[in-house]
Amino acid sequence: MNKLVLIAPFLALLLVPIVNAEASLGDDWAAIKKGAGNAYKAETMTESLTILADTKVLYESSFANAAKMHDPDTHNVIMDCYADSKAQYENGDKKQAKLINQCLEKSIYTIAMVKMEDAISKNNAQEYLDWSTVLQKKFKVSDKDPGTLALFTAIENDPSKLKTYSAVIRENMLNIFELKTVEELEEALIKYAEDDTYSAKKYAYEGLYYYRTLHPYAVESIGSNKANTLMNYMVDAKTVADSANDGKSVSQLTSEMKSIKKEVEKLVMEHNGISGTPEALALAGIADRLYLVKIEYIDAVDSSGNIINDMEYAETVAFAGGAVEIAEENADVLSAISSSDFNMLQSILSEIVFNVDNKAAIYTVLSGADDATVIVKNLQLSTGEGGANLGGYFDTIDRLLITSQAAYTNGDSDLAFELVSEAYLDNYEFLEAPIGEVDSDLMLKIEDNMREELRNMIKDNSSNNLINAQISMIVKDLDTAESLLLGNVLIAEATSTSVPESTEGGGCLIATAAYGSEMAPQVQFLREIRDNTVLQTQSGTSFMTAFNSFYYTFSPTVADYERENIVFKEAVKVGLTPLLTSLTILNYVDIDTEQEMLGYGIGIIMLNIGMYFVAPAVVIIALSKKLRK
Repeated sequence: MNKLVLIAPFLALLLVPIVNAEASLGDDWAAIKKGAGNAYKAETMTESLTILADTKVLYESSFANAAKMHDPDTHNVIMDCYADSKAQYENGDKKQAKLINQCLEKSIYTIAMVKMEDAISKNNAQEYLDWSTVLQKKFKVSDKDPGTLALFTAIENDPSKLKTYSAVIRENMLNIFELKTVEELEEALIKYAEDDTYSAKKYAYEGLYYYRTLHPYAVESIGSNKANTLMNYMVDAKTVADSANDGKSVSQLTSEMKSIKKEVEKLVMEHNGISGTPEALALAGIADRLYLVKIEYIDAVDSSGNIINDMEYAETVAFAGGAVEIAEENADVLSAISSSDFNMLQSILSEIVFNVDNKAAIYTVLSGADDATVIVKNLQLSTGEGGANLGGYFDTIDRLLITSQAAYTNGDSDLAFELVSEAYLDNYEFLEAPIGEVDSDLMLKIEDNMREELRNMIKDNSSNNLINAQISMIVKDLDTAESLLLGNVLIAEATSTSVPESTEGGGCLIATAAYGSEMAPQVQFLREIRDNTVLQTQSGTSFMTAFNSFYYTFSPTVADYERENIVFKEAVKVGLTPLLTSLTILNYVDIDTEQEMLGYGIGIIMLNIGMYFVAPAVVIIALSKKLRK
């Protein structure tokens, strides 16, 4: 035994990763992570303590000074974790030490983000890149995220681009931490379903450490009170997970963790600009789980449908089932948005669960998730800015365009083309109708410049300067569109009453459903008549106010039925033709006074009464007389 004790330190050295003088900070982080794992695997307490001490030395040499200067709170957390881990090894509880050891490596993400922000403030590209290696290593950027890798490469090639490209990298990284904060609690619930309380603890601990990196950004977005509440929820989740040691039942643990996760998800979504209404939260929750299905399933099965990672497969099953569960729990509010879209969504979600259960081809599952996501986005557009998060679409497009600029500058035109296509197809298409409501010319200009001009320029290998100028022009127009659109949204929200649409900018629901799009020529014609002619006078505005009060009592029901019944939809089209024809009169007259508006307005109303009521009545009476003869 004494000999074993004497040689233990030397054995431990074999388990500690060797770090050479050229190692990056990312390599040092990876060595600490591996060392923490090796401490758990060691056969004796002495070996575990020796390896743990060595990882602490590595932390102190590579990260501690920066943490003490820029993030002393995180440094204190790490030092407390080292002390707690040491005590657990000494008490013989290696499993608890393993849980605590996650703090040692995951807290370094926080230090890395803080130092990257500091480097940006000093415009020090090299220091920024040095600290970014921690996150690049952790999230396997070189293998899994070509867009973010292009941004890092562009900064390395041209340090003057630091502030431009680092802003996009920051958002990409924060997206991961936001997702992980909620995902880890979801995975804890998955483990409770498997009666695995220890693994559930692991995920609850991870969720807390991921959120600690996100916390300062949450303070900026939702304020310190809500951000601190979110922190407390994450601490509560860890406490609940730990309470398994006190004999608490799995069903009780599950109930408490579900309650915490619901509140955490709500605050994280608020941080992302999504409102707390039931429909907004439900749709965002479904969208997140569809994204996770895609991420996990790729690593869960091979091209032949064989499971290659049991954990990733189990998580895919859980996330697919979670999307179905959210849809079922919120069926009333979601079907109220559009019963046809919601029914289609439920059908696709069930199909995804079936395909995952049967280990279908990766493409099949991912295509289903993409189709469901499109429906979710369409439903979100009907929940107002708080639910649709229109600002989020603008932000995503900006980031994709800037990333495509970096990729093209690096010489990767294929990636640049792919990113622009994603900006248009997966994002801008959902903004076209809202932007068209406020400025149809601007909407068409952005569409043409992005979808046609920019992509053609990339395919034609245009110069970097031309590509950069084109992207700058598109981004500027997007900023204008966002100001117009979100400004109108705020005004509408501030002045809204029980009438679903205001007299200005209201939706032509029946015509839109009949012709299939808000951008259909017939719908735009109705909108232009309303905005450019009727609403230009006081009498016209008064008429529209009264009309809307009546129109919106039945139009949503009619529009929904049009979407569900193609025969009825075609009948409505036919029925609208006389109205559209009569309204063209207003294009050929000048209306400058209230009297003229009243005169032409009453005339058109009488004309429509004649076409829709008098003429059919005359025909019916005439036919009945003939039949009597």
